[in-house]
Amino acid sequence: MVHAEVRNLSQLTKIDPEFAAAVTRQLRDIVSRRGASWVGSVRGGVEGAFPSERGGGAATLRAAAEMDQTLAGHGDLLFGYAVLLSVDGEVSLDEAVTTPTSRRLRAAVDASGVTAHGGVYADAEAAPLLATAGQWRQQGALWRLLPSDDAMPVDAGDVPQDWFWCRRPDLHRVLDAVEERLNSGTGSGAVVVAGTDRSAVRRYLLRAASELVGDDGATPVPRVGVLSGRKSPVHPFLNLLAGADLERVGQFLDGAERDIWREVAPVATALIGGRAPLGVNHAASYPDRAFHELAAASQLFLLASVRERAIATLPAPILCLDADQYHPTALRALVRGLRDLLQLPQTIVLLSVAGAHPPELAALRPRRVTLRPLSRVAAGELIADRYPGATVPARVVAQLTRLTGGRVRSLQLYLRYLERRGKLAVTGDRWIWIPRRAQVASLPASTDGAAWRVARALPEDQREALLVVHLGAGLLRTEHMARLLVTA
Repeated sequence: MVHAEVRNLSQLTKIDPEFAAAVTRQLRDIVSRRGASWVGSVRGGVEGAFPSERGGGAATLRAAAEMDQTLAGHGDLLFGYAVLLSVDGEVSLDEAVTTPTSRRLRAAVDASGVTAHGGVYADAEAAPLLATAGQWRQQGALWRLLPSDDAMPVDAGDVPQDWFWCRRPDLHRVLDAVEERLNSGTGSGAVVVAGTDRSAVRRYLLRAASELVGDDGATPVPRVGVLSGRKSPVHPFLNLLAGADLERVGQFLDGAERDIWREVAPVATALIGGRAPLGVNHAASYPDRAFHELAAASQLFLLASVRERAIATLPAPILCLDADQYHPTALRALVRGLRDLLQLPQTIVLLSVAGAHPPELAALRPRRVTLRPLSRVAAGELIADRYPGATVPARVVAQLTRLTGGRVRSLQLYLRYLERRGKLAVTGDRWIWIPRRAQVASLPASTDGAAWRVARALPEDQREALLVVHLGAGLLRTEHMARLLVTA
């Protein structure tokens, strides 16, 4: 049996009955979806019973973990909560009647004081049976489930999906430009996708490339790019080669090409901190030639990638993200190489920019596709597509569009915030919008504010991972976000 205790639920019901009902409904839906044979609302929370053959297994634990995550998302609006597992007990056919099991579980939660901390707990009888499905630590009379990736059994339905929303009409415009390139033969232009929402434009290019090659993941699509604020000539090429399998390059090059590769590969691998491929020369290089040798190594790597795709009769996309942020020297060297690669019919060069083309791109005779920020109508369509069944009021859609400036990623953050607040809830296979007065006025005034509130509700280990990602990408732009990730 799984028992979710929401501290002072009766008082919360009096203060905000709609929110209390939404939380209860979410908990019941989780238990039902996870395969419980019975679920009911009890004084102080929700209980569910699983078939005896599953009593100590993964289904019960998954339900408990998901209930805990849901309650954690509402943590700043609750007086406290905890989820308790037990292996025996009675269920009531009348939800108005409290069973001895419910009283016993509530007493165990109250005696341990665990609602102040949240989490998943098991009583002394359940903990030994659940030991193989998680890692536990004793806390008073109860045992607490330790937060660990290895402790949580994962099923196929739990695998997170790509958290990028793609409007098919915009994606088709990009793919149509690619098709024109493929149909027109060699020597014709690259495809430049422009838009002020850099994040969305980059992801459209990634999605287009994955659809072109089938997204099998066996051979990564070459990607040129820079980190924010870093604009040295070497950065686009370093980011292209970092993590690439350089051992494979030589087998797709001809004699003279392979000789050049043996000369320049050591310089490239030294600059990216890697090991030179087997069979290459380790001749001395000179600082004034390092950039040219790095550019030559990058060109040969791209050529090998195109030829490998050609052998598999696949298009060969090359992604150049945020090309308008490249150092002019890097951009000129890259364009010279891309112009040669476009003579091969399977080569597809996809570039993203935020505004006007850098003049260097004219040599590629580019086709331009402009992606505009989401309008109010487009934002509403996107919300309806991702939250089927939920009728979000037009005034909320309008305010979200205004606050986000039509930027997809910002819109996602605000909607995730609304999920955390219990405004968007899932029931079965459908979403619902839960109306409550004054909700629109309570939306954070900025995307950083929405992100801060979403991140604040994450478990500690996820906040630590988020901190590492932000530090690595140089994205700790705001003091309050840095303080949250470091100290929260």
